[in-house]
Amino acid sequence: MKKILQNFLTLLITLNCLCFFASCKKEQVVENKGVAILNSNPQGAEIYYNGKKIGVTPKEIKGVPKKYIFKLSKEGYRDNFTELDLKIGTNTVPEIQLEQLKSSCLILTDPIGVSVYIKGQNIGTTPLIVRDLTFGQHEIVLKKSGFSEKYKKIDIDDARPKKIYEQLISNLGVLELTSTPSGVSVYLGENFLGETPFRTELSEGEYKLTFKKPDYYDLTADLVVESGKTKTSEHTLTMLPASLKIDCPIKGAEVYLDGKLAGKTPALIENLVAEKEYELLIKATHYISNPIKLKLTPGTTKEFFYQDLKRNVGDLELLVNPPGVTVYIDGQKIGVIQPSESKHIAELFTVKNLSIGTHTLKLSHKLAKPDSIKKTFEINADETTRISGINLWIPNTEIIMKDGSREIGLIISENKRNGYILFEPRPGLRYSIRNSDIEEIISLSVEE
Repeated sequence: MKKILQNFLTLLITLNCLCFFASCKKEQVVENKGVAILNSNPQGAEIYYNGKKIGVTPKEIKGVPKKYIFKLSKEGYRDNFTELDLKIGTNTVPEIQLEQLKSSCLILTDPIGVSVYIKGQNIGTTPLIVRDLTFGQHEIVLKKSGFSEKYKKIDIDDARPKKIYEQLISNLGVLELTSTPSGVSVYLGENFLGETPFRTELSEGEYKLTFKKPDYYDLTADLVVESGKTKTSEHTLTMLPASLKIDCPIKGAEVYLDGKLAGKTPALIENLVAEKEYELLIKATHYISNPIKLKLTPGTTKEFFYQDLKRNVGDLELLVNPPGVTVYIDGQKIGVIQPSESKHIAELFTVKNLSIGTHTLKLSHKLAKPDSIKKTFEINADETTRISGINLWIPNTEIIMKDGSREIGLIISENKRNGYILFEPRPGLRYSIRNSDIEEIISLSVEE
């Protein structure tokens, strides 16, 4: 029994030793391995070791310290062989940059000279070699004036060069433009296309055209050109208006254009039709003028000073004695002739702005013998007619004699030395009266 117990204890000690050594060996194995993170740019590359796929990047690699050769493979990228010298513990491995596979493509078109666009960028004109195309699908746009745009997809699935050939379809239409007036410049944006009448080919589409001509308002028009069709379009431009600034020596004179009252001087007349011939006439009281022709320039203001004004009236000057005579012209009372400083001599009597032609003059006084005189005279435009040497017999004195008798007449002269006066009681009859026989001499008023 003692021997059995001794054998059992020996076995138990042996098993404990074995377990201890086994544990020590396991810890020693773990401590002797290396760890590394294998990653790539871009990620997702397949990792192969000894021809067997072991995962995709990024991946943790554990192993005994030694050199490993891994192959990283990803579609569109060149295979990459990477050597990993794994050391005991944690290893830092740089990120592996994968090289993207690229190819080229020769683009041929009919016609040549077609612009090629990729992602909105113009990369050249055909024939064109496009280099460094990455794997995958690329969309190109082919553009040329006069042809419809064409979209094409290029599949790059290996590094072998590609070649494509595309034929563009014409999208030209014909645009025929006429205008009133002709010779109008036609612009597309800032680009000059030509002058009307005008014919050109344009790609189908909508166009905003501007029509320009000096002395006319600009005109814009939206036109649609269709492929294979002729678009005919007629356009009429509106001439710029003109203005007339007119004056004359007579302020407030009436301005007539083509017989219609347009204003009074000084006048500014706007929105007149340019290049039309107008008849201009100025009218003012007591003035006459001749009509003239005017043609105005579009978009301008013409300044005109009308000088050809003539008075259509004349003046009359009268030298009539004695003062106090009433003047009538054509039966209308004009006024009374006034005395000058000498009282017995009349001052010059003037009548202004008499109409042209023959007039009747009447000089009248109730005491005159005869009581009136009539005379015809002519008035010429802008002239003065003078009538002189007219004397009416008008008594200016009443004499009261000492015997009570009375006489009305003219005192022709007075002789103070001899004491008498020369008296004229009626035209042509004169006699002397002594001062000693006169009681009173009364002066009569010159007024009628």
